[in-house]
Amino acid sequence: MILPFEGEYSKFRHVIHHELTHAVINDMFYGGSIQSIISNNITLQLPLWFNEGLAEFESLRWDTDSDMFLRDATVHEYLPR
Repeated sequence: MILPFEGEYSKFRHVIHHELTHAVINDMFYGGSIQSIISNNITLQLPLWFNEGLAEFESLRWDTDSDMFLRDATVHEYLPR
C-alpha cells in the first residue's frame, strides 16, 4: 500500500483512511490476497463505483463536496439508473 504525503496532515489522514478501507474490503470479500482468490476460486467482483465510493465515504463521511458531486451527477444524468 502506498500512502502519499502532500504536506497536509488532514489530506494524509484522508488517504490513510481511504487505503485502509480498501485493505479491509479486500480482506473481507477476497481473503486478503491474489493467492486466496485463485486457490478459493472466488468469482465475486465488486464494481469499482462501490469499492471507491465506500472508501471515500468511510474516509470523509458526507461533506459538502460529496453533496455537490451527487447533485451534479444527478442534474447531468451520469449516474447509473
